[in-house]
Amino acid sequence: MLDASDRTRALAAVVLANDADPSTGAGDPLDLGLLRYAASHGVDAARLRDERPVISERPFDSAWKFARVTVREDGGPVSYLKGAPEVLLGRCDLSDGDRESWVEKADAYAQ
Repeated sequence: MLDASDRTRALAAVVLANDADPSTGAGDPLDLGLLRYAASHGVDAARLRDERPVISERPFDSAWKFARVTVREDGGPVSYLKGAPEVLLGRCDLSDGDRESWVEKADAYAQ
């Protein structure tokens, strides 16, 4: 199981589950902002996307409130999701205490 608090993996999710193009500025403003955030933390989006080829993806839609991309990483498939905390937390295998902690963090950031 992967640790969701791992900054490197979180930044990978921000880049990989994102269809904005920072070189042209095309895309959703939130996605462009997330790519700028990743770049400010040393992530080269183009290189990361080249290193991890997409196997399948599900673009964001308000009906399901998340985006998913599955990439080839370390020889196998890895899926990254980005979306509404209440939806993503519902898909996670967390203890009640961990889930509550993440809900509190999301609420605090929303404030």
